[in-house]
Order: sequence, then structure tokens, then C-alpha cells
Amino acid sequence: MNRNPLPRTPIEGVAGHLRRTGRARVGLISLTAALAVASGQASAQDATLETLLAVARADNPAIVAAERAAAAAAARVPQAGAPPDPTVGLGFMNVPVSGPGFGKDPMTMTQIQIGSRLPWPGKLSLAEAAARLQAEAARWEAEGVRQDVAARVKTLYFRTYFLDRALEVTER
Repeated sequence: MNRNPLPRTPIEGVAGHLRRTGRARVGLISLTAALAVASGQASAQDATLETLLAVARADNPAIVAAERAAAAAAARVPQAGAPPDPTVGLGFMNVPVSGPGFGKDPMTMTQIQIGSRLPWPGKLSLAEAAARLQAEAARWEAEGVRQDVAARVKTLYFRTYFLDRALEVTER
């Protein structure tokens, strides 16, 4: 007969079992991995699946990096459709080395240039559409990273739950 009440969470059960028996088993590895995924903000006593998922979503560096990459790709969309910047140039040619000056030598030339590239009609709208599709792909990539992290947290959580239940069964 089990005198201990049922644990509120699987991780609490594993931690309690390890405290009671003093044996470090596979449950300790799973407990450590689950808490490592949760970035160390949840203790073993209050680590519910929802808590672990929330902490992983908030603090996982892969999720943060993917979200920032998606935001950067979205910020590039308006730039891709903008016309190229104009250029300004100033040039001097045939300036004498021995006595530099303008107007002393009839071969000295001063130039001021203003120019701009003219893209082929439709190229800017295609570039903007391509950038928009890349931004959408980056958003989906970030969503994939979020789902992958959530799947890893859930896998570790339920492995820990299984190990906790298995340890309880073997104790009986």
C-alpha cells in the first residue's frame, strides 16, 4: 500500500522518488534535461507541461533567433521594391602635380556627375514579391522551430512521466 499521495506533476514524482530512495537513475537524467530545456526557471516542484512550454517558448535561443530572422526578412520587403539610390560624383582630370590648381593648365578638367540606375520595368515589383515570399518562408521557419522545441519539451516531459510511473510500479 502506497502511503505517499500521488505527485501533482510527473517531475515532482521523480524528484520525490529520488529523494526517498537516494538512487540516481535515468529519471534524474530526464529531470535534468527537462529542466535544462526550460532554461532553469521552473523548479522541479512546479514544472507542469504548460509551465515548461511557456518557459521554452520565452527563453529558447533557437526560437528567439528564428523570430528575429523572420522580423529582419519582413523589414527587407519594402527595401526590395524601392528604386536604386542616385549617385553623385566629383572628378578632376589632368591636374598638374608640380603646381596643382584649376584654371592654370588648359587641359585640367573638373566634372560633376549625377546618375541613377534605371531598372527594367517590372523588376522592382518582382524583387519585392520575392522578398515578401522570403519573409513568409522565414515566418514558417520560425514556426517550425517553435513546434520542434515544443515537441522536444513534450517528449522529455512524457518520458519523465513514464519513468516516474515505472518507478512507482517497480516499488510495489
